[in-house]
Amino acid sequence: MALPDAWVVDEAKELQARLPAAQNALALEAQSYQLGAKTRMCYLISGCICQELTLSRIRAAAEACNEKVAWPNFLINGSNGSSALRVGTDCSGLEAPVHALRSMGLLHKHVFSCEINPAPRTMIEANCLPEEAFMDDVIVSSAGAVPFMHLYVAGFSCKPFSMLHNKTKLLEEKEAEIFKAVLRRIGKIRPPCFVLENVKGIQRCMEKVQSMLQDLGYIVAVQLMDPSSLGEPLLQPRFYFIGLRTDVAAFPAGASRHILQHIWTELGQANEPAPLAQRLLPSDHPLVSQHQQFRRARWSQAATLAFPTRSPHMKWKELHDEWKAKHCHAAPSAFSFRGCSADDLFLHLPRERDVWDKLRTTVGQADQFVCDLSQSLGRNRERTDGKVPTITPGSHLILGSEGSSAAHIPTPQDDFPNPKDPRSHF
Repeated sequence: MALPDAWVVDEAKELQARLPAAQNALALEAQSYQLGAKTRMCYLISGCICQELTLSRIRAAAEACNEKVAWPNFLINGSNGSSALRVGTDCSGLEAPVHALRSMGLLHKHVFSCEINPAPRTMIEANCLPEEAFMDDVIVSSAGAVPFMHLYVAGFSCKPFSMLHNKTKLLEEKEAEIFKAVLRRIGKIRPPCFVLENVKGIQRCMEKVQSMLQDLGYIVAVQLMDPSSLGEPLLQPRFYFIGLRTDVAAFPAGASRHILQHIWTELGQANEPAPLAQRLLPSDHPLVSQHQQFRRARWSQAATLAFPTRSPHMKWKELHDEWKAKHCHAAPSAFSFRGCSADDLFLHLPRERDVWDKLRTTVGQADQFVCDLSQSLGRNRERTDGKVPTITPGSHLILGSEGSSAAHIPTPQDDFPNPKDPRSHF
């Protein structure tokens, strides 16, 4: 990849001025990390200084705008002599970063995880148990000792920043303590590079968040990313915060941000759209059959009790009635789900049943229809372009291409410790 003029011309002098300090940082970091041949994007993002990438070459790369960046081997001279990128995560979920590194074929050592929810913990234990530490509460553990890592990743709680959270106090919310615990973790570990992720709503306090991260001694580049930009049939826009520790960053702040933006643009141009069917387990897969059996039993039990409500105060009914009033004059769709009732889909929750009963007669382009029934009408983000709306914990998807219900089931490569446990299916 050639370095565009705009990345380096205005900042070459600044970079050269920082070379003496960078040389000292190189001596300190030589035992910690270097970058590998398959980590092109990681190199550009982290901008880490490597033994094999000499200071003269850094200067040459900054001055020669059309010179391609070389990718030296990522060597770690650790106490055990191993060669691996040390990776740790907080709010680990299913450990997507670890699965991504595996898919890239990048040599790494998964040293640390922290996840409080039981279902993701069982999945981590079954598929990618960290080698050195596995904690359960980031707020409690953030003050304690954890292994050093070169790359730290955290998708901290989005609830304080979600646009669905009415009257939020943002960073003053109780759950924002998770973000502050992540800050404490970064300040204690001082990883060369971190990647944080959160919802679009965080832009309401973006300046403050960036300031808090920069105060820890990092260059911070922010990029809004969405899987659909890479051709995936999923809409899940998220802000990613790429942090580069200032004493080891090979590029100044402005260049780092330009590089990140350029990489994301190029990645989007290099991918063909993938149909949703390619990202789902087939209907005859054992996990799908087991999950459907569980759903049918749950529906049967609720039907016996006449589908009881959890609360006598059902605000969603008002929202649904308002939605129906707005759509009652719409022409019936010639491509609707009139013959597919809530009972056919084993829907057991009153709100989901009402959503489907009202929605199924107004759907157009049913073959490309996707809807999340976990949200009330007007907020359930139904789509007719074959793309899945943003998935949240508890999402329940209806897929028109199958004319049936589907849960968000992980890929079949994963090991399921107890497939019949509904927690494994989210």
